[in-house]
Amino acid sequence: MNQNIKSTWQLQLERLEGAYAPNTIRSYHTDVKQFVGWCEEANVPPFPLEGETLVAYLGHIQAALSYATIRRK
Repeated sequence: MNQNIKSTWQLQLERLEGAYAPNTIRSYHTDVKQFVGWCEEANVPPFPLEGETLVAYLGHIQAALSYATIRRK
């Protein structure tokens, strides 16, 4: 994983601590980590997020997840 990207998104999530429940922050962390991992496998940059990347990721996860889970991600 690209350390600069990882550091950036982790720092942004840390800024949210205290504003959201700890379980929510953990869920966000897991979601972003999975997205960044998928981007690395797909050889596309995760940030800044492009519409095409989002559509491809949603296509990848849509069969395995519920609507509510996808919406949160």
